[in-house]
Amino acid sequence: MSPHYLGQLFGSLVICLILTGLLYACTLRWPGSYGKAAFIHIISFFLIAPLDAIGHADSGPPNFSNTDSYLIVQAALFLGDLIRLRFWPPKPALFLRDPPR
Repeated sequence: MSPHYLGQLFGSLVICLILTGLLYACTLRWPGSYGKAAFIHIISFFLIAPLDAIGHADSGPPNFSNTDSYLIVQAALFLGDLIRLRFWPPKPALFLRDPPR
């Protein structure tokens, strides 16, 4: 594995963690489940890959050369979420419930 590819993987990890964290913050009211984790990671990948391809377009069509690194990192993060949900199920958050009327 070349140092260039390791740099791409590290950059992909940082970007994926930031976007996945933002999506998790937007969905705090949803109950924790496997479906929520899958939805967040799929949406994150489909937001990151085209934006990166457009960013790497050098006066031409979008370049999807880094998509494999984003897919590998996003799949690893998804696997980590599945393991987290399996062994440490989320507790209901009291501060997110609607106040009684």
